Amino acid sequence: MVALNKKSVVFLAAAICLISYGLARTQFMPEHTAVDVDTAASGSDNISNHAADTLSIESRTQYTITMDRETPPISSVSSEDYMISTESSSNDSYDNATMTVFESDKSDIPQELPEAYKIKVKNILQAPELPMGCEIVSLTIVLNYLGYDVDKMYMADNYLTKVDFWKIDGKLYGADPMMAFPGDPAEPNSSGCFAPVIVDSANRFFADNDSEHEAIDTSDKVFTELLHEYIDNDIPVIIWVTGDELHEIVYKYSWETPSGKTIDFPSYQHCVVMTGYDLKKEAVYVSDPLVGNTSYDIELFQKRYNELGSNSVIIRKIEGAESNNE
Repeated sequence: MVALNKKSVVFLAAAICLISYGLARTQFMPEHTAVDVDTAASGSDNISNHAADTLSIESRTQYTITMDRETPPISSVSSEDYMISTESSSNDSYDNATMTVFESDKSDIPQELPEAYKIKVKNILQAPELPMGCEIVSLTIVLNYLGYDVDKMYMADNYLTKVDFWKIDGKLYGADPMMAFPGDPAEPNSSGCFAPVIVDSANRFFADNDSEHEAIDTSDKVFTELLHEYIDNDIPVIIWVTGDELHEIVYKYSWETPSGKTIDFPSYQHCVVMTGYDLKKEAVYVSDPLVGNTSYDIELFQKRYNELGSNSVIIRKIEGAESNNE
């Protein structure tokens, strides 16, 4: 048994008092506690002398609650749409201690995401008519998934903006692939385009057909956001990677646009429709215009997506629109 002198006993008693005081304070200020948020009216970023057991927050913001001895503990904050966490800050005195509430979207919480999901999509092959037409064929695949009875050649002939290559004094000129398709997708010596061109093609088609849908450029989205914001909600994603089993990108061809911009086009550039994923199998499912419905390694697929500038497109229903394509 260890003998304690008078000084040690006093120190130990003081420590016990401090611990007890700290535990009492945590009843009022839960630290890093994940809870649900309710939709309601809060009206103020700083709420003094909060007198209810339930705190309600209606907007995605940060709230600081100034607490005093009369403030009861906050027991619950609930909602189906959002999650929040509370983080307390300690002051020298109990009076005017603060608790800050942070709100975040539930989609950011990985443990709530499914391990696998797959959308049933019928494939359309680009060959033999459109050997370089993966982009417009990918769009056609999604249009048919949505119920539009439309042919890949009709889309390529009528809605894909194309600009032929030309030469001046031996120098090759062509379109910016962000603005038009350089060449002709029916010709094997052509090139390819990126997301803005397909968004334009889709939206001109929708305008001509008084459609309930619109195309959205989702480029620069983090890859996992594409999975859980769109795939999990039965929205296929038109996405740019590389062909030939996700071949490494090689830069062999270049040309100049009329504005003087030099285009170094990535060989093996390819466009597919992402239709699902399986995290346990480390696989992503795609409807590939070159090979049909297949799967690829999800890590390499994500790498190629990032390397090609994170180009992607989704088609969504316009809110309040009535269906005209049935």
